[in-house]
Amino acid sequence: MWRGLSLRVAAVVFIVQLAGRPGVSCDRSKDITGGDSSSADESSDDDQFEDSGIHSLTDEEIIRTFPSLSLDEILPRLIQYGNTIFQRMEWNHAVLQMQREGNGFDADSPVSFGELLDAGTGPTSLSWIASVLHRERLITAVAEYLDSSSSEDDDSEDDEYELHTFLTSGRPCREAFYKSDYSSVNADSFDTNEDPASKCIPRVTMKNYTAITASPFMRRDTLKTASRFGILSDPAKEILVGNWQDPGFLEGRKYDTILADYLLGAVDGFAPYFQDKMFGRLSQHLKPGGRLYISGLNPIPEELDGPGDVFCRITKVRDACIKLAGDRTYREYPLEWVIRQLERAGLLIVDIRKYPIKHEAQHMIMQINVARSKLSRFPSRDLAATMAELLDSYEDEVWEVTDDGPLTISFNYVIAAEMPSGSIQNKESSGSKDEL
Repeated sequence: MWRGLSLRVAAVVFIVQLAGRPGVSCDRSKDITGGDSSSADESSDDDQFEDSGIHSLTDEEIIRTFPSLSLDEILPRLIQYGNTIFQRMEWNHAVLQMQREGNGFDADSPVSFGELLDAGTGPTSLSWIASVLHRERLITAVAEYLDSSSSEDDDSEDDEYELHTFLTSGRPCREAFYKSDYSSVNADSFDTNEDPASKCIPRVTMKNYTAITASPFMRRDTLKTASRFGILSDPAKEILVGNWQDPGFLEGRKYDTILADYLLGAVDGFAPYFQDKMFGRLSQHLKPGGRLYISGLNPIPEELDGPGDVFCRITKVRDACIKLAGDRTYREYPLEWVIRQLERAGLLIVDIRKYPIKHEAQHMIMQINVARSKLSRFPSRDLAATMAELLDSYEDEVWEVTDDGPLTISFNYVIAAEMPSGSIQNKESSGSKDEL
């Protein structure tokens, strides 16, 4: 069963990272509303059904229509290893548990995220949740594959290497790993290979999860994906529609862990000008000692010296096209701004990590194609024609500047913030003064 897994993993991971991470494709509306990009290799039946009206179905009908996939179908679709953001979150959480338990810590026992709130659910964060809930099965299956592949023909070495890039060693972390001294690892380092979070797979789990979506349409898509992943029955789950501007939403609910996976960039489309209050709002739902994990994209610069400037121009023109078509753009926030807002919300920042974004030609052309998709809705045909010529010239330039390889521009970041023990968050803490 596992013989061909690595090739499928490599293909699926490439598709997901291309379409699912904001550092590559900043038009995340497809992630949120357009179904599960991580299942692009086997999604034709689902896509055909969506055309006939998934959004008219009840929850029970969606679950019956899209039953859980088999384990060998689920595993290659899980976002966990091959995604440095979630690697880092898991490593941080395991180290936190070790620090709290001291000599009682057991690396062979799963570290729990407890009650988890995914504050803005998309296919990427949902597939990570699935990877946590299926973690023990995942570790067992991959370990069996690695053990068996060593006794097969020479081709297995290539397969094992490709699988390794997705699931690192396929082996669970040991206690000595967490106790190692990584103080020399620079948080600003752009060498991902230095990151201890990439060295092994933590045994992690969660008690339950609450997934927040922004509309009934998004909720149904999320429900379908969760059903496919087999994570709707045990543990307890909730997939809700909500807006964080509503002060009564989830009132009184507290969580051990809150995930804000590229949430800030999406807020502008649903709650404009609310970003400065977001972390204060979320902190109301964090238990004392609980963790908030934030991932985001440092904005693409306005301009750069050298070949990378073409992507700066592409992103500006893409956003102009989105606005001329009458849509709202995503608005990412720099790391320094996020740190200030977390501190103002009374949270203690315990870890920061940056990861560079390497833009292949295809990645940049995806952004050009986002712009092209808006041209038919321009107020003027002449303006659309002129913009189309400009986009064509940018595509030619992209192929020229990436002839020697991808361009490293900006970075993704992941932050771990903690609610100090004994803190009490109230509604007054949810706001913050407007920042000029």
